[in-house]
Amino acid sequence: AKIVRWCPCAGTVEDLKTIMTRGTPLILLLAMQLIASAFHSCVGFQIPSFLRGPFGKKGSDYVGGRRRWVPKAALSSVEVLDDQALKRVLLKHPSGSEATVYPFGATLTSFRTFDGEEVIAVRKDAKMDGSKAISGGIPHCFPQFGPGELPQHGFARNMEWRIKELSDEFTRNAYVTLELTDNDETRKIWDKSFSLEYTVTLRDVALSTDLRVRNLDHTAHMEFTAALHSYWNVSSLANVEVVGAFKGARVIDRQQSPHVEGTEDEYVLRITEPTDKMYCNLPGEVVIKDTGYNRMLSVKSPTGFEDVVLWSPYGDESMGFDDFLCVENAAASSKVTVPPLDEWRASMRVDVRTLPRARS
Repeated sequence: AKIVRWCPCAGTVEDLKTIMTRGTPLILLLAMQLIASAFHSCVGFQIPSFLRGPFGKKGSDYVGGRRRWVPKAALSSVEVLDDQALKRVLLKHPSGSEATVYPFGATLTSFRTFDGEEVIAVRKDAKMDGSKAISGGIPHCFPQFGPGELPQHGFARNMEWRIKELSDEFTRNAYVTLELTDNDETRKIWDKSFSLEYTVTLRDVALSTDLRVRNLDHTAHMEFTAALHSYWNVSSLANVEVVGAFKGARVIDRQQSPHVEGTEDEYVLRITEPTDKMYCNLPGEVVIKDTGYNRMLSVKSPTGFEDVVLWSPYGDESMGFDDFLCVENAAASSKVTVPPLDEWRASMRVDVRTLPRARS
């Protein structure tokens, strides 16, 4: 991705060269930049790049042509909407990007960048009435990932979470914090005293999540597995490559029965059949390259989630298999243990970038 840094006195180095060759006095240019920046902050019109200069978003990186310049005075907004079967929270960034989060299951169902491109996928068979967990988006798997002693993927995705905090009108990056604590219903399934706190933060071409799991018991340890079952929107699986530190990684093929454990031979993965593979202790980011959308999604977990799961119901038309790919951040190859009155944190971030041009 091409990175363009602001020149101290003009939009870019190229802009400055153009301006200087035309003979525009530097003092006049600086005055124009100052007036335009001040007017933009008050009125909000789009300033040409050569007029932004040091009075705009100084020092910012514009990666792959994806990031939109916005005035420092521009702020985010948050709305709680209750006009459908399920309540939802709409986050808006001043760049124009938006995200939608449902308190039911604390499920993120949409992330649109400022140019209107959707990053998240919701399956065509999803129920949005609360009758079952939302199929698609980014639902939670807690306190169990996959099948086991508890219901499939646990219960957190089927519960109504409480809105604990919303960003205010003075915040640049919009966010919502949701909370789920143990109750009569959860204790029937999993007799533990706990609290989950989940924050979704919206930026211009990025979105991040932070999960805090607290053990509220004074004496007993708490064990669980967890994951974000993320559905990423793709143009077609035929156009997609998944790139990461896969080669040499320990992989568990969960599509097989019984599961088969081995070592991955490739750095670049393609989906051509039903897939359910867990890559254990995978470092760094995983990049989903999509030539149909001409973009890359960089998915990484700065803390907590050490495993990555690739899942696709390839060939299942009822799910709309060709519209999405699940690349999931997980802590599932071994159980997480939290001591009494302690906590565990896990985060995820996705960045949207333009595919670099192929070298001729």
